[in-house]
Amino acid sequence: MAEPDPQVSTDSWRDPFTRFSGESEDLGAQLRDAGLAFAVQEQLRTALTELADHPLSPEAGARVRYLLGEPAAGARAALGRMNTSRKAATQAPTLSIVAPLIDSEGGAS
Repeated sequence: MAEPDPQVSTDSWRDPFTRFSGESEDLGAQLRDAGLAFAVQEQLRTALTELADHPLSPEAGARVRYLLGEPAAGARAALGRMNTSRKAATQAPTLSIVAPLIDSEGGAS
C-alpha cells in the first residue's frame, strides 16, 4: 500500500472540495427555488397576457386558474424556503421579490 503524499492534506476542513459542500448544496437549493419561482412567474405573466388578449377564451381562463393553484403554491413555498435560509425574512414571500433576492447575491455584476 502506498504511503500518503505529505503534500496532500487529508483533513476535510482543508480539502476545498469538501469544505464548502454544505454551502454549495444550500446555494444549489436556493438556485432551484429561485428558478422555480421565476418559471411560475413567467408562466403566469404569459397566461395573464393571453387572458387579457382573449378574455372569453375558456382555455386561457383555465390556464390561469391552474397556475394559481399548485404551481403558485410551490413557488410560494420555494420563496419561503429562500427567506428562511437567508434568516432575513422581513416581508411575506411573494413572486415580486425573486429578482431582488437574486440581485442581492451579486448575480450579474
